[in-house]
Amino acid sequence: MERTAWALLLCHVFLSLFGLAGIAIMVPHPEIWSDWGVIASLFPLALAQGGNFQIILGAAAVLAFGTVIAGRRAMLIFFSVAVTLSLMFELTGTSFGWPFGNYEYTDLFGFKIMGKVPPVIPLSWFSMGFSAFAVATALIRTWSGSTRLWPSILLGSAMLVAWDMVLDPAMSHPDLLLQYWVWEDVGPYLGVPIVNFFGWMATGMIFMAVSAYLDQGLRPISDDQGTFFLIMYICNLLFAAGICLGNEIWVPAAIGLGLASAVMLAWFWPALRPTMLSSDA
Repeated sequence: MERTAWALLLCHVFLSLFGLAGIAIMVPHPEIWSDWGVIASLFPLALAQGGNFQIILGAAAVLAFGTVIAGRRAMLIFFSVAVTLSLMFELTGTSFGWPFGNYEYTDLFGFKIMGKVPPVIPLSWFSMGFSAFAVATALIRTWSGSTRLWPSILLGSAMLVAWDMVLDPAMSHPDLLLQYWVWEDVGPYLGVPIVNFFGWMATGMIFMAVSAYLDQGLRPISDDQGTFFLIMYICNLLFAAGICLGNEIWVPAAIGLGLASAVMLAWFWPALRPTMLSSDA
């Protein structure tokens, strides 16, 4: 199961790089690849299905590795709660504008549940939600020694919001040639309403807290176990930041690169600290 999880993660990373090249380079500059024969003919299909496969592989990887470290019951509970609650909130959001504001998904993801939400969207909530939760628990355990879950839930939810601050402009900015969703309520953050980020924070906190309450297997994760989820989180953060860079959307690109650097520094600094102290002595 662990080897399968790593294989799935590598496939997810590869598709993320492929998708980044497609959205950030090939779409804005068709003159680069339009004469490439077979590649040019397959590009529309890859563009239509690549995002779905990227998200599915990521969710499968997180589910598989999470099962190894937390147990089957805990992961099935987290998966079920995250997918169910996020789908419910996405449906209310696309129907009534609550809790994220008024928006709608375009047809780039294909089929939509009830004509509103692509099935891969709840899977993305699950994979990034658990990855953020896992990284948060490992960071808090490493830096403070605390095994309480509420700090991890708060930090994990904040990490979800921070990711969305990079992802949303990368997927919906009005200047993009490809928009995966569009905002009817235009807000001050590059067209995104501020209420969206409160909705993300609340959604993450709710499904993390409910999952932790239903199963005690969701306990703080050590840094060696959490490396898998760190890669997952950083990969998707840099994917969104790369799209923003390729399309010259500078603010979320800077946020993404800064956040990735901060998380990596917080993750690896404690491992370096004993060596530095000993050398100073």
